[in-house]
Amino acid sequence: MNNFNIENTKLICDFMEYRLGNGTEKEPIVYVNVPTWYGSTETKGLSWFHFDKDWNMLMQVVEKIELLEDYRFDIESAQGIVKIYDKDKNDYLLEEMNDCKKKATYNAVVNFIQYYNKQKQN
Repeated sequence: MNNFNIENTKLICDFMEYRLGNGTEKEPIVYVNVPTWYGSTETKGLSWFHFDKDWNMLMQVVEKIELLEDYRFDIESAQGIVKIYDKDKNDYLLEEMNDCKKKATYNAVVNFIQYYNKQKQN
């Protein structure tokens, strides 16, 4: 957890519509709706989320981006290139390249959410 970036984690949790609670300054609380057969809500500390390291967590964010009708998320796994396509502009919005596909995907997710949030404000 050396490179844990609390601001990026908050950004992603907000995009995922996880409710942020107070907790402490070092460990804000996040309330996560967990789709279980009994429909519960779990409370996790923000440091529990490892979007930068856990491929399964990261893919949940990618899937949410893919559900947005104006964008397409492309991962070219052989080259470690991740692109997000803007269907309205008929062009790629951003491209991330890294030897590590997970890192390229994480960076693309963070950059996209920052862009998406700015667009929502306009």
